[in-house]
Amino acid sequence: MSFHFPAPRCRGVLPNGAHLAACLRRSRWITVLLVGSWLTAFSGCGPSSSEPLAAVKGTVTAQGQPLVGADVMFIPEGGVGAPSGGKTDAQGAFELQYTNGESGAVIGKHRVVISVAADEPPPPMGGSAPPPRQTTSPEYYKQAEVTEAGENEFTFEVAGT
Repeated sequence: MSFHFPAPRCRGVLPNGAHLAACLRRSRWITVLLVGSWLTAFSGCGPSSSEPLAAVKGTVTAQGQPLVGADVMFIPEGGVGAPSGGKTDAQGAFELQYTNGESGAVIGKHRVVISVAADEPPPPMGGSAPPPRQTTSPEYYKQAEVTEAGENEFTFEVAGT
């Protein structure tokens, strides 16, 4: 079975292929929908996890200050279980949710990925060239071990953003 998604409608052509980037930004919701559907279909949406979970919380800081709005993802290293993720609040604190919505992460060693959203430039005005755009979000990689017994509270310090 194949799926066909219509290309986003774009009007006007900007130099250097910028029209394609503008179209892709406008259709970002399609990407979010597809990824969400894929995760739902392949991660098991049952009422509970078949893997043992433990509650996980923590704090992320940059240069000693809370890192606000960072995405924190714990990816199991043994290939057993799905990732867990959370977002830091105004104090840099996070709590992890397993893929199926349960609180926590799979017990064991994890690769931790901390991502900071790239700044989105304002749209160009009056025919001016769009401002330069940061193409990737800064990511930081850490290690953590989630245990069955214990607090599982982690503090991560990342390089300045």
